[in-house]
Amino acid sequence: MNLRKKWFLWSVVWMMLLALVVPGLTVQKAAAAAGVWEQFTYSGSAGSRPYFVYTPANYSTATAVPLIVMLHGCTQTPADFAAGTQMNALADTNQFVVVYPQQTSTYNQNQCWNWYDPSHQSRGGGEPAIIAEITKTVMNNSSKWKIDPSRIYVTGLSAGAAMSAIMGATYPDLYAAIGVHSGLEYKSATNQTDAFTAMRQGGPNPTTQGKAAYNAAGSAARVVPTIIFQGTSDYTVYPVNGDQVIQQFMETDRLASNNAYNASFNSPSKTTTGTVSGTSGKSYTTLQWNDNNGNVVEEYWKVNSMGHAWSGGSTNGSYTDNTGPNASQAMYTFFMNHPQGPSVSATPAGGTYNNSVQVTLTATPASASIYYTTDGSTPTTASTKYASPFTLSQSATVNFFAVDSTGKKSAVQTQVYTVNTPAPVITPSLAGNTFGGPVTVTLSSNDPTTTIYYTTNGSTPTTDSAKYSGALTFSATTVLKYYGVNGSGYSSQVQTQTYTISPFSLTANPAGGTYAGAQSVSLAMNMPGSIYYTTDGSTPTTASTKYSGPISVTTTQTLKYIGVDSAGNQSSLQTQAYTITTPPPVQTLTLKSIAAEDGYVYQYSTDGIPNSTNPYIEVGSTSLNHGEDGILSFDTSTLPAGATIVSASLTLYRYDATVFNYDLGPLTADIAPTSGFNANYALESADYGAAAAVTNIGNFDALPTAQYQAISDSISTSALAYVNRTGKTQFRLHFQKPTNNAYMIDVLRFVSGNGTAAYAPTLTITYQ
Repeated sequence: MNLRKKWFLWSVVWMMLLALVVPGLTVQKAAAAAGVWEQFTYSGSAGSRPYFVYTPANYSTATAVPLIVMLHGCTQTPADFAAGTQMNALADTNQFVVVYPQQTSTYNQNQCWNWYDPSHQSRGGGEPAIIAEITKTVMNNSSKWKIDPSRIYVTGLSAGAAMSAIMGATYPDLYAAIGVHSGLEYKSATNQTDAFTAMRQGGPNPTTQGKAAYNAAGSAARVVPTIIFQGTSDYTVYPVNGDQVIQQFMETDRLASNNAYNASFNSPSKTTTGTVSGTSGKSYTTLQWNDNNGNVVEEYWKVNSMGHAWSGGSTNGSYTDNTGPNASQAMYTFFMNHPQGPSVSATPAGGTYNNSVQVTLTATPASASIYYTTDGSTPTTASTKYASPFTLSQSATVNFFAVDSTGKKSAVQTQVYTVNTPAPVITPSLAGNTFGGPVTVTLSSNDPTTTIYYTTNGSTPTTDSAKYSGALTFSATTVLKYYGVNGSGYSSQVQTQTYTISPFSLTANPAGGTYAGAQSVSLAMNMPGSIYYTTDGSTPTTASTKYSGPISVTTTQTLKYIGVDSAGNQSSLQTQAYTITTPPPVQTLTLKSIAAEDGYVYQYSTDGIPNSTNPYIEVGSTSLNHGEDGILSFDTSTLPAGATIVSASLTLYRYDATVFNYDLGPLTADIAPTSGFNANYALESADYGAAAAVTNIGNFDALPTAQYQAISDSISTSALAYVNRTGKTQFRLHFQKPTNNAYMIDVLRFVSGNGTAAYAPTLTITYQ
């Protein structure tokens, strides 16, 4: 293929990927809502992404609430997606938290989730891991939210829907149910060319992909209830894809349920039709497939004459059709009817064992009841109810399932145990390890007819080796190997125990000495055993306090301690003396900026002269795509001589609600040398590019959205050395990016020292 043809093909592919959301509609900001809309950033081993969280109005952490994760389509933003789906308004009404992970152009030029890339189709890596960790981060932040772990869901539109299907396949243990709106089956494509084909013709055989999704889940596999929306006139992601998503998850759920759920795509349990009210309301068909207990597992909404758009959405957002049935309400209703049921596992897993095996069954939640059989038959609630671990002395097939307090059942699990003819089990009285002195070891068998053979030189024992007849004592490091042969001639496996004899070594951290303030002292020993100690100067014995964690030393005292290894050998007495002095109290100095010396400067003098008289400071980008930085100055000469600075922070207040696009990255600050920017403290054009003592001394909180809203920045430790104790300290405010290259004014204003005094820039210093 020549270069021109290749270029044409990839151009078409990218155009189709961009078309994963309907073109021609204007992207707008999220509709105003009564709750709280906050921006965060997740960074982890799999990567980093921004995300937004909507907390509903009147929310209280007193009650655990559901969590719905919303994945936007190509070219969309979380705010736009929230406005179009109206999920935030639904959250206000029904009290649940909504999370909007954001794909950025850094990772996909069209802001599409990379659903067609193999590196983003598996558990534990790529975008699935990022989305899952964002979900867990919100779920685990108990100071802000109380999330019900059994009611966590994920849904999306288009590329986001394709990624939602991937999340259902790779993290079924995290998401109770999923939604797929105008999306594709799991692994419908593994490159851009296949993505183009799948969007128009569908992906590989859904039965094959169902098995792939089941394998992707691994031990986390479970039945994942799924709701799908698809327009019959969708010519971006063709309707065949909606059919394939249903069929793929039918196969995945069949395998996860051990064939207990075995629905047929052509034989839905229920079919209903309807039409949205109004002259333009669209008609639709809803199909449902139930399990053997009458619970809906898959639900499929086919919206007649609808293109590639969120059904029933608001025109406040992009890529919506407000004449279709309300997909957000339908998904919420489906989700609330499908909390995550119990899971159950067996320990150890099935396999081959000698003599016997003790099996423990465990359910999550722990309150769930477990029923099992050991004859290979399918268990029911009339089968044996699990109460405690049971022992299998012969081969058996164990089938088991769990039932929670609501009657929801897990899939039946199977483990096959093969128990071989019993061999003797040889047990040492003392396992190999490191010891501080001689050890005495005895060997015993569970079979009285057993003869035990052993060596102490590291060689493998045979029936020609020494026969065990009594206790063995080792005064030097010894490798003991042994096995047993019972009266029937069955042999155990050779076992090895290494007894390392080494001098005791006990350490205290920190060591004794003089300290300003209380110390937390940790004791450690170079071998297994116990440490006993006293703090009153008396000599410790094994009847003294046993060390279990760091010791708080708050006053001058003498710590004495001994170590005792697992064989009973005792170390020599160790002593550490601690002298505790009282440190000076921590005090706080709060300073307002110097009005005559704060203001803002431009990247180029042709953009304007420095301004120190306005009641505000501007930071951002000019209409010429030039940077604009804020300058702050504080009189820090009032710090007491000899004081040690513990920490410092800057606090700013937004001046007004001037439009700002929030597209210049985080707001940060530089600190000037002690002589000021450009060797003085006056506000001048040269301050923009003047050398700083330390740059990017810390990012401020999420940018403010309301007038007089405060944000703070903790100053980095490296910058504290440049706080001028005999004069003034100067800071320069700027965004990560100096311009958005949009040829328009894009600035954020903060109250200056000339503004309202209560909101003037503040430098807070704590010191001793």
